[in-house]
Amino acid sequence: MLTYPSLSPPTPGTVNIRSLFSVVNPADLNTVEGIYPNKPLLISHLAESGKGSKDEPVYVGGNEGLAQVTSLGENVNNLTVGDWVVMVKQQSGTWSTSRNVGAQDVIKIPDHQGLSEVHAATITVS
Repeated sequence: MLTYPSLSPPTPGTVNIRSLFSVVNPADLNTVEGIYPNKPLLISHLAESGKGSKDEPVYVGGNEGLAQVTSLGENVNNLTVGDWVVMVKQQSGTWSTSRNVGAQDVIKIPDHQGLSEVHAATITVS
C-alpha cells in the first residue's frame, strides 16, 4: 500500500472525490491476476511523486464504487460538494481513498434519498 499527501485543490474542470464504498468483484480479481482483457488506468501523477516509474508503473485497481465530491475546480457547474458520484470509465481506480478526476469522468447519483450507499456503489456493476 502506498500513502500520499493530501490532494491539492482541483484544477479547472476537475473535482476531488473521497471514496465511500469500493466494490471488489471477480473482474477486479482477474485484472489483478493479469488475465482480464482491460488494464487499469496508469496513474501518471504517482510516478511524478516518486512512487513508481515508466519502468515500474503504478496502477490503482477497482472498477465500481461510490464516491463523494469534496471540492470543485473552476468551471464545474454540474456538481456540488457533497454529491454522490460513480465513475464512468472502466478500471478507473476506485480502490483509492481519495483522488482528483475530471468532472466528465463521474456521473452524479441524483437525489440519493432512499438509495443506500451499497446500492449506489454497485449501480454500475454489469
